[in-house]
Amino acid sequence: MVLKLKRKDFELMAENSRKSAPVEACGILVGRSAGDERIVENVIFAKNILGLPVAYEMDAEEILRAFRQAEKEGKEVVGFFHSHPTHEPFWSTEDEARSKYWVGHSFLIISLKDNSYRGYRKVVEDGVEDEKVVLT
Repeated sequence: MVLKLKRKDFELMAENSRKSAPVEACGILVGRSAGDERIVENVIFAKNILGLPVAYEMDAEEILRAFRQAEKEGKEVVGFFHSHPTHEPFWSTEDEARSKYWVGHSFLIISLKDNSYRGYRKVVEDGVEDEKVVLT
C-alpha cells in the first residue's frame, strides 16, 4: 500500500504543523484510489477543536463538508494527517481511539520533534498497517 502526495503539499502540511505548534495540526487528504495506491490531490487544513499538543479532533461538520466537496469533484477522502509536535510519528493509543471509524483510510503523521513522517492505513477498527509514503 502506498500513499502518494506532491512534495509541495507535504511542505504546506509541515509548515501548517509548525505554525500550529504546540497544538497538533490536522487535516483531510482528498484524492483518488488506484489499485493499492492512494493519490492525494488536495489537502484541506482543519482546526484542532481540542487545542491540545497530544491529541486532535476535527469538527464533524468540517469533515462532512470535505466528503461532500470531494464527491462533487469526483474525488474521495483518502485519509487524514496530523502532527506530533513533541513526539516521533508513531501510532499512539490516542490515534487509535480517534481513528476507530475510518477503516480503509490512510493516516499521515508528521513529527516536529525529529522532522520525520510516517504513513499508516487503517485496516480494521482496532488496528493499522504501515503504509509507504511517496512524495512526488
